[in-house]
Amino acid sequence: RRAASVQGCDGNSLRWLATSTAISIAVITVRVISYLVFGLFHIQIVLYSLCSCGALVGLYAGIEAARRVDGQSFQRIMMVVLCMGGALLLYKGATATA
Repeated sequence: RRAASVQGCDGNSLRWLATSTAISIAVITVRVISYLVFGLFHIQIVLYSLCSCGALVGLYAGIEAARRVDGQSFQRIMMVVLCMGGALLLYKGATATA
């Protein structure tokens, strides 16, 4: 749905995307503060969180791809990417040692 809303690039869909992102950032900020207050953070968790900042690059790349590719092709590309990711997870789960 999010990619479909960006596809048109009209003011309302971009406003919705910005609002959705702002709400997500606010929720994450409240979580981080509460985790800090209650002592639930460890340095390893902070490092993992910093590594996930690459998601912002992926978000921007997805928005740009959705703008440049027609909706049906974008959905097909995303379906292939998701299937490949799922197959990789299944493979890693099947070959993992206990």
